[in-house]
Amino acid sequence: MYLMLVPMVFLFYHKKFMMWFLFYGFFLLFSILPMILKTGEIVFSNHFSSWSGDSISTMLIVLSILVILLSGIIMMEGNRNNYMMMSFFFSMLFLILFFGSDDLLNFLVFFELSMLPIFLLIGWWGKGKERMFSNYYFFLYTLVTSLPMFMLILKTLTLGMESMTMYNFYAMQISWFMFMLLVLGFLTKLPIYGLHIWLPKAHVDAPVGGSMVLAGILLKIGGFGMMRCFMLLGEEVKLTYSVFFIMFLGVWGLLFSGIICLRLTDFKVIVAFSSVSHMSLSVSGLMSYYYWGFKGSYLMFLGHGILSPVLFLFGDLLYKRFHSRHINSLKGLISSSSFMFYLISLFFFAMNFGFPPFVNFFGEIGLFMSLLSFNILQVFFLMGGFLMAGIFMMNMFVMIGQSKKLLFQKMILLNYEKTTIFLFFISYVSMSFLFSSII
Repeated sequence: MYLMLVPMVFLFYHKKFMMWFLFYGFFLLFSILPMILKTGEIVFSNHFSSWSGDSISTMLIVLSILVILLSGIIMMEGNRNNYMMMSFFFSMLFLILFFGSDDLLNFLVFFELSMLPIFLLIGWWGKGKERMFSNYYFFLYTLVTSLPMFMLILKTLTLGMESMTMYNFYAMQISWFMFMLLVLGFLTKLPIYGLHIWLPKAHVDAPVGGSMVLAGILLKIGGFGMMRCFMLLGEEVKLTYSVFFIMFLGVWGLLFSGIICLRLTDFKVIVAFSSVSHMSLSVSGLMSYYYWGFKGSYLMFLGHGILSPVLFLFGDLLYKRFHSRHINSLKGLISSSSFMFYLISLFFFAMNFGFPPFVNFFGEIGLFMSLLSFNILQVFFLMGGFLMAGIFMMNMFVMIGQSKKLLFQKMILLNYEKTTIFLFFISYVSMSFLFSSII
């Protein structure tokens, strides 16, 4: 499956490179799907040498291929070159190898390599004037916080236990300090509130395809690593102060990110901070060590992996049509736009709220149940955070929907933009009904 990327090198300067890009990408997608039928949900299975799979990793692989393909379609329009498409392909390859990795060294290597294509996208094809400064933030945060995990994994490899599967049968004797060193790199990739400074800067200066991949896939790398860490821990870590601190930081991030979004005007930055609030809540659910916390976080990762790229796509559409992303200058946008834009905006804003029967609704219900079962006092942070999230989403929707005309311009979506939004919508709805039937 991975060797099929080799012909892309010879097709690099072909005039129909876009057609081959789509062909190989969708072939990758459908070659992954049969793995779902022969895997378990929690414990690793279907082992082959250093690679293994379960339904969590398989769904994230499918999500990675889907988001990268649709991001590539958006980036192909305009004056783009084939080097950008190759960066998308390498990003897809690194993510497939990361999510399917069982060996600890492979896990670490592809954990870091998956950041390289986004680093190049921001630095070479970014739109912002400070994109190199944003790249420094992105590089330093992701590298420095991963060094303790790198040293801990190398120490573990010297003990002769290189397979992650072995830790399912041998509980690790790990202290709270080692636990914090292990999860620090994952918490930065999510990112949890407090380690999130690099994310709004990277999103503002990244091209639309880079923002879609960064929000839809790369943030899930941290969540996937946290899920795998919990299967490796013994009972002595689950009630330490480090776990309580991370859980409190997550629910605090949900509340404070919503408050920050109330005073922001840049559409991209608002979506970036909403991602911080969703990921912080997901980490808190994982830290509760309840089944519904694990399940709710997983569903939140999947739902956010589709909705967040679409919201960044909307931000790019606004910027290309009206040369502005500030919601204060887009008043009356819906009244002067096509009906399809109004309909799609309503659907995806409603889905991001967590309305039933969509995936985000089940994820939030699971997170609510687990966190309140762990400590009832967290209800104040949770209710305040969801209240702030609802207020800033409604405020943004009302601001761009006021009756004041916006220079009497029509916002007409092109065919490839309609196709991309439709495919995202179909993917999210089908995923929602799939998991609602299972639950």
